[in-house]
Amino acid sequence: MILQTSKYPIEFYENFQDFLWNFSFNEKTYFLIDSNFYELWRDKFSFLHNNQIFIVPSGEEHKNLETLQKIWKFLCDNQADRKSVLVCLGGGVVGDMGGFAAACFMRGIPFIQIPTTLLSMVDSSVGGKTAIDFFNFKNIIGAFYFPQKVLICKEFLNSLPDRHILAGKAEMFKHAIINDYNHLFDLKEINSKSIYHSVKIKNHFVENDPYEKNIRKALNFGHTLGHAFETCALKNHQDLLHGEAVWLGMYWEMFYFHQFQWITDEVFYEFFRNIEPFLEKIPFNLNFDFLQRSFNYIIMDKKKAHQEIVFPIVKKLGSFELQSVNIQEFLDLLKKFKP
Repeated sequence: MILQTSKYPIEFYENFQDFLWNFSFNEKTYFLIDSNFYELWRDKFSFLHNNQIFIVPSGEEHKNLETLQKIWKFLCDNQADRKSVLVCLGGGVVGDMGGFAAACFMRGIPFIQIPTTLLSMVDSSVGGKTAIDFFNFKNIIGAFYFPQKVLICKEFLNSLPDRHILAGKAEMFKHAIINDYNHLFDLKEINSKSIYHSVKIKNHFVENDPYEKNIRKALNFGHTLGHAFETCALKNHQDLLHGEAVWLGMYWEMFYFHQFQWITDEVFYEFFRNIEPFLEKIPFNLNFDFLQRSFNYIIMDKKKAHQEIVFPIVKKLGSFELQSVNIQEFLDLLKKFKP
């Protein structure tokens, strides 16, 4: 299957053999590969030369300027040029950081996204957002830079831990809640069809608003509080995956929207009925103290403009309304209503 976007194709493969058959490269192709993925799949990539591979340490804590500098040095040391291609094999960390490295190196070289986690397949590899974290603030330095193509191989998920599958489902759930309620049924079985459906929803927002001026902001549902939770966890060296933070962010945003009477009881309880089975599986204790400390990081959210931030308000499941909110007023409301 191929989903042709206005800027690049997204190709879907059921198994590794078909993926490899259709993947071409040369000696000027360089690979950034997530360390965990490489340990599991290195035999399958034994055809690559050592000077073509840069192993990126797994984990959000490595998505920083220090690793980025090492990537650029690797490209310089191996005489990469403007006709070189950078291939990003991994999850969101590798894809976001690799895309940003490509955007800046020699003022921009082509790159290819090959997402290996469910979350990166249905979200971060699609849309042209590239970034690194800076002083633990999530994705605060980056650029819009579109890949040459995105290659999605379903077989890569066979080696993905259940915890990461659950994390990826967060973005699929988000797509259902803001755009297509029936997509919730796709979460029961993750296959090429359900992944394709989620990517198609994400691409709908990107195609209609590539630089996030309007409706693409709906994709931030769960991310304002989710990124605050993620930043707080990073600061305190706590283990919280991005997808897990998004699950928690979606719930707490809807909880507070309900408290503020921006959504009805009926919508909130229907939403809670759908999200509760997933929340119960998240191995993270989000207590009241952590919740309060997280609010401090909302003020640094990169989505804010003129002290306001736009929230997608889900007043009916499967749709949204964008609402601009003063950040300080929002923080005051958060502190007023306690769970």
